[in-house]
Amino acid sequence: MNQQLLFNDDAQADLERQAIICSAMDGGMCIQCVIAVSYLAKLDANVDEVSDWLNAYEDNRFDIEDQLEAKIAQEAFNAKGEVELS
Repeated sequence: MNQQLLFNDDAQADLERQAIICSAMDGGMCIQCVIAVSYLAKLDANVDEVSDWLNAYEDNRFDIEDQLEAKIAQEAFNAKGEVELS
């Protein structure tokens, strides 16, 4: 685990983007992370209701953070400077 990379406890459902949005701090830089509902569904998570999205994120948080950490290490940012799992 990268000790300079810390995930914040700020996950929120974004209806417009159909995703969970959270942030991570990497060496003092804030990185927005986007976890698509379709990605959560691939984890066999129940995503039928918006209220289920955060539960699915929390249930799979360690695996999700591992995937986000790998993307950050690869500098796989989208055009907005975010890291996405879709």
